[in-house]
Amino acid sequence: DYALQDNGGAVACDLTTRCFQVPFTIPGLLVSPNRAITDSDPSESWWFGLSAGQLGVTTNTSIYPTQVTVEYPFDSNSSPDEAPRSMILWGMIEGEENERRFNILTRATAPSLEHKLPSPSKGSFYSRYHFAHLVSFEFNIASRLSHQTFNVLADVKTSGIHFNVFVLEIRSNWGGRRTQVRRLRVHGKAVPVKS
Repeated sequence: DYALQDNGGAVACDLTTRCFQVPFTIPGLLVSPNRAITDSDPSESWWFGLSAGQLGVTTNTSIYPTQVTVEYPFDSNSSPDEAPRSMILWGMIEGEENERRFNILTRATAPSLEHKLPSPSKGSFYSRYHFAHLVSFEFNIASRLSHQTFNVLADVKTSGIHFNVFVLEIRSNWGGRRTQVRRLRVHGKAVPVKS
């Protein structure tokens, strides 16, 4: 899990809904998105008072992503209508070689991979980059499985493009007034370090 804070993952606030840079939570008012990338307390989740939003994370190394796991806490303190429903995982394209591979991929086989992520904050460091569509998926509340894992698109996996900035775009939830995510995990293979 490269998004895990203990493995060097960090929240990218410019790419995150209702993000704030404080190391604490005010119950009922402010909940740090860092909760979605830590394993400290399984009873804690990140939530925001909207039915749609996004969570941006950076990894401490570039990876070839293979899967994404989203966790929702099916417990007495949660309501299934607050679970995320329709989601897209995006990856930020960095570097000339990745740009070249991305352009070949979008022209030849997968034009739908082109950037359609809601724009980062105006003037944000991230606003000058393109994002690749890595996978679209739906969290299934009927299964009652708290951890659900989804494969990155095969075209992306075989493209040779690596990433270290990811955005989980939550397009909708299951009807709640707020949305809750217990954990986001990004799986893959680290890019070998050139000596």
